[in-house]
Amino acid sequence: MLHAGGATLTDYAQAAAKLALRVLRALDGAGDPDPLAGYVDAAADPKAALAAVRVLGADALAAHVLTGRPLTQAEAETVAEAAHVFPLTAACDPDTAHITRWRDWATAQAAARCSPPAPDPPRPDHAGPAAPAGACAWRSWSVTMAQLSTLALPGLDSAVHEAARQGAVPLARGTCWAILRRDYALAARLGRWLALVHGQGAAVPLDPAPLLDHLLLFGGVEARTVLEAEIARHLLKGNHT
Repeated sequence: MLHAGGATLTDYAQAAAKLALRVLRALDGAGDPDPLAGYVDAAADPKAALAAVRVLGADALAAHVLTGRPLTQAEAETVAEAAHVFPLTAACDPDTAHITRWRDWATAQAAARCSPPAPDPPRPDHAGPAAPAGACAWRSWSVTMAQLSTLALPGLDSAVHEAARQGAVPLARGTCWAILRRDYALAARLGRWLALVHGQGAAVPLDPAPLLDHLLLFGGVEARTVLEAEIARHLLKGNHT
């Protein structure tokens, strides 16, 4: 499927994977400490590179959020340009627009935390996905929480985070379900929520540490999955401000 400028969904996915690798290296202290602006500036297709920033959302800023390193002006401008080129109004599916709004809030909140004294952005007016009450609701709820995994960063708090704290059991159930299906991307996103709430003192029925080791050993192929798992490991280690 072609998009504006001739790029395809495959082009965007490849661009997101390349950016995820740059963020991983920055998180480990082995790469460019400001991975976004340089990536976009050097890209053969700058629009696909900006799409990658949009796809990663708050995770594009993970190296800053987890290390406390201030966001440079160039990095902040790159995030703003990505939102301008790919605005929320371009979303064509009203059923998932609230997911994008929450992810956008997380990106703006992360940027504000790394660029003080920027004001905190307003929260979306859409309610967060409350922890499932029924015994059979955990599966669809887990998928929704996985779509919101970029919110699982320190310093962010919302109705989504409260749902995660209240829903540790269905999160663990969803993670085990994903592992059994070898859906490592889903398992990493849910394991990240488990790592966050565990670090906040919530009781979780599944130890996130060996789970993440398993993911990186058997499912650590896709760059974005590895990034999700490494962010979760940083949350467990407390290597953030």
